[in-house]
Order: sequence, then C-alpha cells, then structure tokens
Amino acid sequence: MQSRWSAVTPVTWKAAPTLCFYNSYLMNKRMAQNFLITLGAWSIAGILAWLFSFVTPSGGMTFRGDFGIVLLWVWLGVPRLLAAIVAATTLVWVTETRRPLSWLSGLATLFLYSESMHAWRQFRRGWHEPPRIPDYIGIAIAAVIPALACLAIGIWWSKRIAGKAMLASSD
Repeated sequence: MQSRWSAVTPVTWKAAPTLCFYNSYLMNKRMAQNFLITLGAWSIAGILAWLFSFVTPSGGMTFRGDFGIVLLWVWLGVPRLLAAIVAATTLVWVTETRRPLSWLSGLATLFLYSESMHAWRQFRRGWHEPPRIPDYIGIAIAAVIPALACLAIGIWWSKRIAGKAMLASSD
C-alpha cells in the first residue's frame, strides 16, 4: 500500500492532484523569501536614510514663516523619502511574484510605522518652546510622504517592468 506522502513528488503530482503538497510547499517558501526581502529592504532603507542625511544639504538654508516651518520638516524627511524610493524599486525588482503590490503595501506599512514612531519621538522630546501647528503639520507630512512615495514608485516601477516583459514576450 502506498502512503499519501509517497505520491507527492514533482513527477507524480499530476497523477494525484488532491494530494499535492509539493506546490503549496514552494508557495510557502517563495512567500517566506519575499517576506524576508521586504523586511531586509526596510531595514537597509533605515541605513540608507542615515547615509543620505549626510548628502542632503541643510546648511545655509533659511525657512521663514509658518510655511517655512512646514518646509523645514519636510526637507528634514527627504533622506527617508529617498531611502523609501530605493527600497520600493529594489523590492519590485527582486521579489519573485507577478503582482508585487501586496509586498509593496507591506513595505509601505512598515515605512508608515517607522515614520510614525519617528514623529512620536519628535513630539515627545524636549522642545525649547512648545511646538506650534506648523510643526505638527510638517512632522505629519514628513511621516506620511515616504510611505506614499514607496507605493507610487513601486506601482510605477512594476508597471514599467510588466510593460517591458510584454514587449519582450511579443517578439
């Protein structure tokens, strides 16, 4: 008598489709791989944001008025924005899936989480004078922009790759 596990091989899985565990194993392995790639892209983006903070110019810039305060906080968030763009592009390029939107949304959620924690730390630290409304608006915008940019760039890049794949398959 043949056990149900011996019938599950790459060669004989079509003969016993109800006992197919091999295909689901590969799906779980690929999902775990993409999950680890997403976490790696997010964690490396934190290092890239730190490195980009040395490259973005900040000396000698003057921001005046309430709008200037908002621009100041947004400008201070530019390194994290650049890191989110690099992470989203890398994620779409490296993951092994036809529809990377779920992994992009996971990456954007991680960016939203980390940026909201960064904003919370900004609000909780000691200020020389109490923060004003433009401070709150600027910090909130700087927290949301990397997640939105991650989704936008990732969707654009995945459509660009899908368009190139369609052109290559039609030749």
